Parts: sequence; C-alpha cells; structure tokens
Amino acid sequence: MAHKHVGGGLRKGLGLAAVISLSLWCASARAAPLISIQAFRDAYVAAVVKAYPTATVKVVADDAVEIGDSHGGSVTSSLDHAYAYYQQDPKELEAILKGEVETLGAASQPLSVTAGKLVVLVRPAAFLPTGMPAAKTPLHRPLAGDLIVLVGADGGVAWIYPPAAKLRAQLKMDNDAIWAQALANTGQEIPGVPALGKRRALATLTGGHGLTSSVLAEPGVWDTPAMQVGGAPVVAPIAKDMVLVIHLDDAKGVAALRGLAAKSQTDPDALTQQLFVRRNGAWEVLPP
Repeated sequence: MAHKHVGGGLRKGLGLAAVISLSLWCASARAAPLISIQAFRDAYVAAVVKAYPTATVKVVADDAVEIGDSHGGSVTSSLDHAYAYYQQDPKELEAILKGEVETLGAASQPLSVTAGKLVVLVRPAAFLPTGMPAAKTPLHRPLAGDLIVLVGADGGVAWIYPPAAKLRAQLKMDNDAIWAQALANTGQEIPGVPALGKRRALATLTGGHGLTSSVLAEPGVWDTPAMQVGGAPVVAPIAKDMVLVIHLDDAKGVAALRGLAAKSQTDPDALTQQLFVRRNGAWEVLPP
C-alpha cells in the first residue's frame, strides 16, 4: 500500500547550529495548548476507519500507524510531518486530517523505494512494538539507552519505514550497503555541529520534519579532535528536531542540559529525557 502524508518531503539545508541560552530556549515554548500527538493519531485513525471500512488500522507507536489493505499489503507510516503542520496552524486540523486520509486512495499501488530516498532516523526504541514480526520490521540498530536508529525513506510527503527484507529485495543491496547509502543521503540533510572549544555555551541544532536528531548517527561529526576540546561531547536529543550539545568538562552546562531534557517530557514531540556522552566512538547514557 502506498501511503503519503500532507506535509512535504526532505527540506534542503535544515537549519543552522546556533549558540543559545536556557532562557531563549524556554521562551520558544508554545503560546497555546495543542492536542497531543497521541490525540492527533487517534483522530487520524478514526478518519481512516470511516473513509476506508475494509482497511485494517493498527497503532504501533505514539506517532505511527500500520495500515493494511484487502490484498494483504501494508505499510507503517509516521505522522511526524502532518503533526508538525498541525502545530504550525492548529486551526487547520480538520483539513490536515482530510488530506491525510485522501492520500490513502493509492492503496493498490506497490511501494517503490529507491536508494536515493533512504535516510536514517533516530527514534525511541518503543517506536518498534514488542513482538513485531520480522517480515514487517524495518532495518534498525540500537543507538544507546532508549534510542534506536532506523532506515527510512522519503515517501514523497512522509517518512516511511519499509521492512528490511523488502528493502533488500527491491534494491538488490545487503544490509551494510543499505546503511551506507542511507547515512550518505542523511549527511546532506542535517545541520552541522559547531566545535564549542572551551567556551561555556550550549549549542542547539534545529531543523524540520524529524531529521535533525539523525546527526547522532553520523560518527564523522563527533569523533574529530576538535569535538573533544573541552571534554567529550554531551548531547540532549530532546526532540526529533532539537539536539542540544555541550562538553563534559562544563559541569554547569551539563546540569543545565539535564534540566532542559527533563522539561521536554511534556513536549508532544519529545524524543528522550536521557543525556548521552560520546566515548570511544560510541554513545553512552550519561549517568545522573
């Protein structure tokens, strides 16, 4: 089943790394309450069931739904894009949901993914439900703590997560080749990370459409000598599109980072409240 969401695909040049203070970040909080991603997802599910009574709809994560057709085809798609557009213009909720449902009309068309569309995305481990059948499981690896890295694809206007077996068969590539291609594609889309040196400041990486946190999957970004000045890099990937960076030697900065991560728990787009430190070419959870 082909499945596209209203919202737009990859955005070139996803934001710049900038140095910000705690007060600036807090000032960016939303001025008005929004429905949660779970409520948005449930409204979408209800709309799909109403429009397509024969479809099977299964919630697989806070922001992901698996939709199956009568021919046995199915796809798991994220609602990241649609929810991001709702956050920008809440009064358009009904129109956004309607557009999402209308895109399911292409259900009989086969899913087509090319190597150039592959990306890696960082998501909570709970994004993949326990007991998910291997035939439907996307290609993924643990990152650290409660985060994983998945291979997804630009479905035109949505991230899609094709099963690993289908990717291998369709692309005629093995897992290593798929990972390499996805990382190469992603490196062109994520913001750069500044070398903070000995300055006592937080750097924030921002972008759009759920791809900024993918910077954690790029080893070449974090393992350079310049990134070790001031201690090992410490990150707080508080949302899919906001990653805060500081260095381990800055004790006050790390404490501020921890406070920001804790406050992000109420954000509908929160990714994790854990902090991670880069040591010996790998991420580790930074203990409290």
